Amino acid sequence: MIANPTPTRQPIGWVSMFLMLGLLLATNLWAYFQPLTEEEQVKRAVAKFHVARRLENLGDARALVGETRSRGGSRRPSENYVRELDGIAERVRPYRATDPEAAALRIMVRVEQGAVPDPEDLKGLARDNDPYHLALRRIYTSEALSPKELPALFKEIRGDGVLEETARDHARAKAGIVLPQATPAVRERFATLGVLAAGCVAGALLLWGLYFSRRAKGLWRPRGLATGPISAYAADALAARSAQLFGLFLGSSVLATLLTVTVAKSGDKSPIWVEALTVVGLLAAIPLLFRTRVFGFAVSLRSVGLRMDEFGRDAVWGAAGALANVPIILLVAAASQTLFRSLPEPTHPLTEELAVGADGWRFVVLLAQAVILAPILEELVFRGTFFPALARVFRSVPSGILLSSFLFAAIHPQGVAGWPPLFVVGAMAAMLSHQRGSLVPAIAMHAVHNLAVMLASFLLF
Repeated sequence: MIANPTPTRQPIGWVSMFLMLGLLLATNLWAYFQPLTEEEQVKRAVAKFHVARRLENLGDARALVGETRSRGGSRRPSENYVRELDGIAERVRPYRATDPEAAALRIMVRVEQGAVPDPEDLKGLARDNDPYHLALRRIYTSEALSPKELPALFKEIRGDGVLEETARDHARAKAGIVLPQATPAVRERFATLGVLAAGCVAGALLLWGLYFSRRAKGLWRPRGLATGPISAYAADALAARSAQLFGLFLGSSVLATLLTVTVAKSGDKSPIWVEALTVVGLLAAIPLLFRTRVFGFAVSLRSVGLRMDEFGRDAVWGAAGALANVPIILLVAAASQTLFRSLPEPTHPLTEELAVGADGWRFVVLLAQAVILAPILEELVFRGTFFPALARVFRSVPSGILLSSFLFAAIHPQGVAGWPPLFVVGAMAAMLSHQRGSLVPAIAMHAVHNLAVMLASFLLF
């Protein structure tokens, strides 16, 4: 329970918290509805091509039983794939004359559809003497290639990105090399993903049945807010602590951006050591922040529910909550995609990096951001401090769950179309915290959810 002196003052905490939320929400919405730059348009189109091509390969039942693609890639693509590729090609059409990557993408899209490259796109690869572009031009202007030519061409087409992978596939096809549409490794990954998805849905249904049956017997009653009973002044102190955590996060982001601008070349990704330093710095700063008082209140980590008394049981509840949430998230995400199809697609920098390929230490740092830092920081903000403060002000736990979950979803960079599934994640975290009277299950649920998303991306891509 939070130590409660009885000060008399204005609700400074609420004002600072909503100023922070408003700033972050306005910034995200402004960026979401802003026209994308040429570089961003091409980057997103490449990511969508990666997803579409992999899903086409994996989703073809004939490929799963070993059907092969003959010379020239003559297997007929599915109608959905063709439509998706049409949209990708149209998206980068304005940039093909100035951006060789856009021109290369349009060429590959045409070949994937079973058509010949557009001469205007081929001109986009002839703007310089870059060996990579020359190798692509050789592949896509030739009627056929000799197998002996491939090693020299592949020497210039390095990398594991989708464009490089596609170019090599098309070159092999023109050399008369029979290509398996799905390799054993890809088929194994796809089968694993299917089994996991079916198992998650079945497990979720069993967990919901178990929970409601136990509740019907008067068991597993919610323990209440992790903070215990608090006064209106303590609620304001919790809101202030939320604002401090937001300030810590925003400050680290600004510092990371300044370091990147200082040490990285124009257009380069943030150096991996900058991202790792940000993760370590935030994880070290959070406990130090909670050692300070807020308006005279002792708002410690333990007082907001981060207690290890029943860590094992709380962690199990969190993992079970993540599993129980799977079918709800899938249904809500599908409905959201339909409802908001006229809005820009939901995107997140982390998922974009995974889609185009992130391996080695960068993948490790992304994993740490998603599975360690984000669950701890976001749960401390929204379920540890903000949710109990809202529940106290509205004198209603459901109101606290609804409002804190909506704001949790709204501050994420995915945009409006990504809010509904994020709301479901936030609501489950709040209910778990209220059920167990602890923040640990909410953090565990959040970590398991993010880990599952990353593992699914790894299996798929």
